[in-house]
Amino acid sequence: MKILVACYRMLSISVLVTVATLMLLCLIPVLKLLSNEQSNRIQRNFQLRLCQSIVFLSGLHISYNRESLAGLNRGSPALFVSHHMSYFDVLAIGSLVPGGFVAMKEVLSWPVVGTFIKSINTVFVDRDSSNDKVKAIWEICKRTRTSWWCLFPSGKTMDSLGPQKGSWLKGFGAVAKRTKATVVCVGLAYDDMETNAWVGDIGFLPHFWLNCKRTPHRIRLEFEVIDCSTKDSNSFVQDAESLCAQLSIKAKKHLDGSTEPQRIYAA
Repeated sequence: MKILVACYRMLSISVLVTVATLMLLCLIPVLKLLSNEQSNRIQRNFQLRLCQSIVFLSGLHISYNRESLAGLNRGSPALFVSHHMSYFDVLAIGSLVPGGFVAMKEVLSWPVVGTFIKSINTVFVDRDSSNDKVKAIWEICKRTRTSWWCLFPSGKTMDSLGPQKGSWLKGFGAVAKRTKATVVCVGLAYDDMETNAWVGDIGFLPHFWLNCKRTPHRIRLEFEVIDCSTKDSNSFVQDAESLCAQLSIKAKKHLDGSTEPQRIYAA
């Protein structure tokens, strides 16, 4: 039965992403006729609904503290910085936050997923290239002035509960300072950290197959705004990293004490 469920989930998600990509590619000529603000809004809402659909099909149960997002103004720039454990992080945050993401260039080679991510104006960065990182920072600065963006400052996935001290790259501190965006720290935890975390040599498809066989998945997200106006970039990055670690621990404690996870389809 688990294998049949996994096959259904993988097939349905593949079809959904393929159709969504074709639809978006057909819309690109129309989007170019609109203003950047209108185009970005349409793409972000499209991305939001797609992530919610994939969350539903993958059996991912999401809970989060609603009050922390309710006070954010969607018309103002915001920068979400999160601990990173898996591609499920992107789906979970993307189903709640209508914003863009920064992705590693390797994602472009993923079947189906790479084409779709490229079509929604994602910023790609080569982790091994200093010049590429600088270009990505400037590009994010430019785009964050008019929309919401989510960064994973570690630059890679980890299997730890919360970011390890000193593991975050300093670049996002410069983005926060230059754009004067509202910075929101995101802590997250899974009910099965070992299975959901995507680390080591296992490929994307084998890992996704493994998780499709195991349902349901539970993830808890904790959001909290942090003030970056009174500190230099390096000190701010350290404080944000520490806050995300605390929020991740809080998220895990919530999961351990929660027996009825809430499935969320909309922000």
